[in-house]
Amino acid sequence: MTSSKLTLFTKVPTGPKGANKTLRDNYGKQNPTHPDLLQLHASMFNKWNNTFDKWGMRMLPNDEERRIYLEVKNLETNLIEDFRCWYDYDVIENVISKKMNILAFVSADSRTNERGLEELRFTDCKIFYGSTLERFLKLMNDGKIQFDIRIGSYKTPGKNYGKVHDHGSGFRIARGNMVDLFEGYIEI
Repeated sequence: MTSSKLTLFTKVPTGPKGANKTLRDNYGKQNPTHPDLLQLHASMFNKWNNTFDKWGMRMLPNDEERRIYLEVKNLETNLIEDFRCWYDYDVIENVISKKMNILAFVSADSRTNERGLEELRFTDCKIFYGSTLERFLKLMNDGKIQFDIRIGSYKTPGKNYGKVHDHGSGFRIARGNMVDLFEGYIEI
């Protein structure tokens, strides 16, 4: 397994309502092809990152409140912003139990045939089982779960132009850490 990241799941924050719009509007930057629109693309772990040399962002689990908070601080003043959005533990646990209870990870070699079509040859399949919220949070606290914000704006002229477009903000993990997220796996 390589160190490239896999998306475990994408999810809109539990709260507050309109969190993606607030994140984009307050902490985003101009879209290079549409300067009248804002976008926010950032990756973070449980330690402060550097977003646009202006903001620090991190994901911070809070067991007492049973939430994972996305916190933002101003890098110039080192003050944490009043705005925080969050994911309720119950929401994350529901995703893990329903969408990640059993996960198949399939590897394949790819080539282009003489007609220009891609062909795949499957080389490996692992069926992972037994993921839990506790395992997820431990990996997050260990800095092994990454959160990517990918929020932009609709660019097509019309009624949606400029509205928030979440391009799949979500939780990611390095392939090599998959074994720690699950109780075990079966190799096929």
